[in-house]
This record gives sequence, C-alpha cells and structure tokens, in this order.
Amino acid sequence: RIADFFAVNRDRALSVDKLADHAFALEGKPPTRAQRLSAIRAGHRVIRRIREMDEKRGRLRAEAGRRVRTALGRETDTSSDEYAEYYKLLKADPQWQEAERLWKAVSRIGLKSRWRIGGDTYVRVETDYWRATALGKGRGTKLWLHAPNVPVQDDDGPFAHRQLFAPSSAVKSKVS
Repeated sequence: RIADFFAVNRDRALSVDKLADHAFALEGKPPTRAQRLSAIRAGHRVIRRIREMDEKRGRLRAEAGRRVRTALGRETDTSSDEYAEYYKLLKADPQWQEAERLWKAVSRIGLKSRWRIGGDTYVRVETDYWRATALGKGRGTKLWLHAPNVPVQDDDGPFAHRQLFAPSSAVKSKVS
C-alpha cells in the first residue's frame, strides 16, 4: 500500500502526515503519533527494499552474463551475430529474467541514475533512491520522503529546501 503510494507520487514530496493518511485511510483527519511513527517506518522500509532490490538486480545480471560467457566459451563478441547469440542466451537465463522483474519493481517506485566517466574507458553508474529530508527545528520539524530529483516544499510556502541529487562528495571529472 505504501509502495503504491510512492509509485503514483514520484513527482512530489510526501509528508509523513500524507503518508499516514493514505496508510490508515484517515480521510484528512490528523494522524496519531503512533500512526505517524508507523508511516515513517513503512516509508523507510520501502526505501530500503528498493535499494536492496536494485543491488540484487546488478548481482543477478552480472552472474547471468558470466554464466552465458562461460557457456559460449568467449569473453567478447567480434561480430553482431555473436552479440545476438549472446543476448538471446542472456535473455533466456533465469537470473536475467529475475533481474528484469526486479527492475520493473524498482523503476515503478523511482530512482535516479547518473553516468560518470573517468579516464578514457572507465564508466560508472551512480544511483540515488528516495530519501527522507527533515525541515524545521525542534517540535516543528516535518519529515518528507521524496524521490532524489524532487524538491521538498513545505505546505505553507515556496520551496523551503531543495535536495540535490548529486552527492556533495561527488568527484568532478572533465570529459573531453
């Protein structure tokens, strides 16, 4: 139920109150403290599971690729026919099919990927998932759950905080 709510709200930040309202069918009534805490836990669980499914998907794809390469007896393809043969076997592999099923589930909720190029041949994909951002101080703090490329907006006004999807520790690289 919470994952479905995330999926249909990929373009907006979700306050804990809205998440609790959906989870407990409160129809606009304010949630209790216990309901808010339960919604926070459920939201964090969804975020953690999405990350775990995406990481498992990468491992399954790599293992399927290794198994198909071993069965073919070659490490690289020298022609489009060889690649077509490799890809046909890869798509038939059960682990590849499981990875594709996981991808559908992960992409339904939402994530953000960036390609990083280092040197002449090194390419790395960095992925950001939904996250939690707290706005305010003390008892007035509100927790928001949002996709990495969605700005957080408080109910009372314009954007109070913008969560950037590039981590502050990201290495800047020049590509010519």
